Amino acid sequence: MSARARDIRQRTGQPYQKSAETRTRMSLAQRRRFNAEGTLEEQLLRLTKKTRGCWLWQGRTVHGYGRMGKNYKVHRLAYELWVGPLKDGHHIHHACGTMLCVKPLHLVQMTETEHKDAHRQLH
Repeated sequence: MSARARDIRQRTGQPYQKSAETRTRMSLAQRRRFNAEGTLEEQLLRLTKKTRGCWLWQGRTVHGYGRMGKNYKVHRLAYELWVGPLKDGHHIHHACGTMLCVKPLHLVQMTETEHKDAHRQLH
């Protein structure tokens, strides 16, 4: 029994009962916290499925791109972890054309102009 539950029981004489909604919310929060444990690299690898070609992100996505937390785009994170630092204003291009790919060999650093040209050639 937690200290909070003991305190409530002593003050009210009633056992502390959480609502089903609170239990659900707490379990989701706990899951998020446990999923966030480890280094960024460990988190990235845990949510990546390695295939013969691409390494596909299996976690949260926003507009088709993998996201970790609020601010990390996983393909940029993968590039910085396994290839090297990004230059200011540069973009990461998926040479394989798969937006969820985080395989270092498929990620290419380009200027914004180069990146736009590469996309025009694809379409």
